[in-house]
Amino acid sequence: MKNLIQIKTDERSLQTTIDNFLSLVAEVPWGNSDWQNRQAIVNMELTPERAYRHASLRIMNRLQALNESYYAIKKDNIQIERLQRRKVRLSESRNQIDNPDFDLDKEEADIEINQILNRRAYQQKLVKDAIGEVESLAPIIQSIGRLTREQFEKAEAGHFKKKYENQVMGKPEALLGLEAMGLDIKSGDFSLDFKALYDKITDMSAVAQLKE
Repeated sequence: MKNLIQIKTDERSLQTTIDNFLSLVAEVPWGNSDWQNRQAIVNMELTPERAYRHASLRIMNRLQALNESYYAIKKDNIQIERLQRRKVRLSESRNQIDNPDFDLDKEEADIEINQILNRRAYQQKLVKDAIGEVESLAPIIQSIGRLTREQFEKAEAGHFKKKYENQVMGKPEALLGLEAMGLDIKSGDFSLDFKALYDKITDMSAVAQLKE
């Protein structure tokens, strides 16, 4: 398989390499993976409210990134149109006396257009990954709905109680992570019927019980 992947870095082959490479890794997340978001971010939290908070922070970060990407694409489209119009004006004034640099100006405009178009696949990859993260974490927000400040603050005592108990017991983060995946410390086995915090939160019937 390795022999089939040719990553050429010379100028003439570079854009083809980039396009092929993006196609090759299209399904691999460059941001957080679904598992990472749910397990390393959500399930490591000690209360549904804290999981909600952490999920909302990551979702907002990805929404902001999407917003920036969408604006960047719109600006790129405007720039392409501006360059196309520039090329038309250059063609209308091909007289070397009027514009001795006509050929260079036109070539420069073509280069700028190609630069914009060539980064489009990369932009689309980032957009796709950001949308994937939002969709991965959205069920947490949708299940719990709107949390008031009062509800969140009320749950903080439970969060810090569990946090301090873990510290007193000397549990390292790695062990807490394994417990969040269903590890039974006494037996050393993973529970087959274990439900992680993400699963509990997104189970609509269990949300009210979790928040009690």
